[in-house]
Amino acid sequence: RRRRAAADIPEDIPDDEWEIEALAERLDKLHDRLGVRTHAEVHGLMEILGSKRRLLFVNFTAGLARGAGFFLGVTLIGGLLIGALAYSVDATARAMGFEDVTFRSLVQVFAKKAAEAQEVWDDVRQGGASDPADPDSETATRSEDDGATPPPPRDN
Repeated sequence: RRRRAAADIPEDIPDDEWEIEALAERLDKLHDRLGVRTHAEVHGLMEILGSKRRLLFVNFTAGLARGAGFFLGVTLIGGLLIGALAYSVDATARAMGFEDVTFRSLVQVFAKKAAEAQEVWDDVRQGGASDPADPDSETATRSEDDGATPPPPRDN
């Protein structure tokens, strides 16, 4: 409990009343500070809401900041996850005795196969041959100068 100094407090005020007055003064100061802060916040909001250009500018810049933060966050987290995946695939392949298998080589093989599949899909969509090297294919294309005739249609 805090002791009061003799010079601070008149003798006719008991200890409890002095503490109540000190708390009341502190409460008044706090109220004044909060009132000023609240007034400033309300004034700032009214300034922004009063001007449509200002409101649009503030919201636009806030949206840009959120978008940039999202982009950076996704990039960093995605990079960390892919790095952890690569490390675990490489470690597992080494533990299983596949020294030549790495995450990078697996991704390269997958990309090559995906490109081949895309080419086949594009050929099928255009009505071309699914495999030009296959002579039994009904849609196999032959060059004009090889002299061969296309195969007859098959009976089902």
